[in-house]
Amino acid sequence: KAYACERGDLERFEDSFTKLFGRGGARPSRRDRTPRKGQDKPIKVSLSFDQAVHGAKIDIPLTYVDTCPDCHGSGAKDASSIHTCSTCGGTGYVRTRRQTIFGVTERQEVCPDCGGTGKKVTAKCATCHGQGRVEKKETIFVNIPQGVDTGDRRRIPGKGEVGLNGGPNGDLVLNIEVSPSQTFVRKGADVYTNVSISVSDALLGTAITVPTVNGEAELNVPACTEAGTILKMGKAGITLHNGNKGDEFVTIQVKFPKTLTEEQKDLIQKFGEIENKKPNGIFSWFKTKFGKKK
Repeated sequence: KAYACERGDLERFEDSFTKLFGRGGARPSRRDRTPRKGQDKPIKVSLSFDQAVHGAKIDIPLTYVDTCPDCHGSGAKDASSIHTCSTCGGTGYVRTRRQTIFGVTERQEVCPDCGGTGKKVTAKCATCHGQGRVEKKETIFVNIPQGVDTGDRRRIPGKGEVGLNGGPNGDLVLNIEVSPSQTFVRKGADVYTNVSISVSDALLGTAITVPTVNGEAELNVPACTEAGTILKMGKAGITLHNGNKGDEFVTIQVKFPKTLTEEQKDLIQKFGEIENKKPNGIFSWFKTKFGKKK
């Protein structure tokens, strides 16, 4: 069965053939001359743990392309140097006829003389040499809010790639990367740290000075605190930019002496004998450590 080949079918086939094999220009889009926002420009910003916790003001050197301040993107010396393109009559497009394997086809393409702008420049701008854009170097100062963490992003409007056809510039996107702390492990707004105390302090209880993200603070350790006990310090963690504040969790590590005097051994032995008389004594961990040492 034979099928008639419509003209529209031929043009659609020709469009596909052209895209596949690169013959001729693609059909222009209605968006070719529409103002469009420029692409966002991502950069990595490295912060110390302290900068991330408390916020910081950092300087960022930038090199970017922006619209020429003298010709405002036209590329012309002045308004009188801009004329309607005689090739396309200001439309930005031309009609072309081509011989194909299916016959002669006619199509609309971007004007080769004005590049689709519909304008011709007879005298170029001395600042941008007709490009309509200039390279700029600038150092911007950015306020990083308190509580940021790795993976957070901050946007600086208008500092990205230049817009197209007079459209606005894209944004500069700061990708935050925070160096780890040697003192704290961070989980959201909460922080975790370890503190060592002596055996006597673990048994009798004590008040110790511990580091926090805002300086040192006092922590009460209850009597008979076992190694590995985690004590919570409410609202001593990181304050986020929305005002929410985390906690600090302190893991108690008991620091045992490497050697014991005879007097210490005798006292521990006596202590163990008394403790063993209790139905549920807490001395088992201590006895395991020192009970058999003579």
